[in-house]
Amino acid sequence: MSWKKEAFKHSIRLLTKPAARQGVIRGVRGRAIKESLRISRNKNLPHGPWPLKVQGGVDLQTKPLNQMLRKGGDLSKRLNTKPYQELSDKYKYIKNTELADNKELLKRLQTRELELATKQVKVGALRGKRDAIAKLAPDHPDRLQMGARSGELRDMLKPAEKNLKTNTRQWKDLASSNLLEDDKYIYEMTRKSLKSELSEFFAESGEEWHHIFGNKEAGELFLNKTAQDPMITVNLMEHLKRLKLKTSGTRANLTKLAKDPHSNLHKKLRKMGFEQGKDLDFAEYMREISNSYQKGETSIDEFFTMLEVYANRTMPWLRKLAKKHGGVDLKDIPMDKIEDAYKTRFGKFSTK
Repeated sequence: MSWKKEAFKHSIRLLTKPAARQGVIRGVRGRAIKESLRISRNKNLPHGPWPLKVQGGVDLQTKPLNQMLRKGGDLSKRLNTKPYQELSDKYKYIKNTELADNKELLKRLQTRELELATKQVKVGALRGKRDAIAKLAPDHPDRLQMGARSGELRDMLKPAEKNLKTNTRQWKDLASSNLLEDDKYIYEMTRKSLKSELSEFFAESGEEWHHIFGNKEAGELFLNKTAQDPMITVNLMEHLKRLKLKTSGTRANLTKLAKDPHSNLHKKLRKMGFEQGKDLDFAEYMREISNSYQKGETSIDEFFTMLEVYANRTMPWLRKLAKKHGGVDLKDIPMDKIEDAYKTRFGKFSTK
């Protein structure tokens, strides 16, 4: 079975050139904004329209709740924002008056905003450093330096890229950490104890941990301008909880894979259009729903309906795909004792 047939089998819509000719997408050249995206009447797909931008950036973190708290006054009125007012009643799980009275959740949301804004600045600085090194000739003295431990010359581009990648992942895991769930962040757990105490599961060298609901996808659900609204943030978190969609680097969202199958899995996802800004890149849809909402072109509900499709259709297929590549879900491994003993350093807003 070809990968296209396999995708259609699981009700995943591929927006191919024939679809463009039928009017689903117009203007699909290069990195330009893909205009007039209109989803069909297929009951398994969310509504439209919104444009689909390729490889866009993440919006500036503006800390709206912190701004509201600084202004003082009746917080419930300040939380009664335009996006919240326009959200359908069925998605208003948490009311503005309820959030205003929930001091613990407000404090955690406030801390979360500050941490995300701080991390965004750090990621930007690391990206600038990486880009500056990349522009240097391979033998330039500022690029080729003596390693402090090895005592050998090393290309500083590789550690700069690794540092940027690590901090970007941490930032997006912070963004997608669900404050309404009790799951502990374990992605950065030292794995020596796992190998010694659960050798039958973790003995293989070169194993990697894979986010089922992708780090970028789940993170950018919350990092766009619209979802930064605290009322949209908390109701999206409650929506994820009800859909049983786990996020971030938590045990229920991680599967372990050998290195090569893990690479092959991502190659297949890229080929099918799920990554790198292609037609099925969930992060791009979240960003462009936000942009279209800000322009008055679509409903705030689109975030919620898209998540329903993702939970019902895409997530089961992604889990099955990971298993086909040899993945073992961490939730299926008896590691409760080790997880409970692990003291995460993840996010001051986290309950764990």
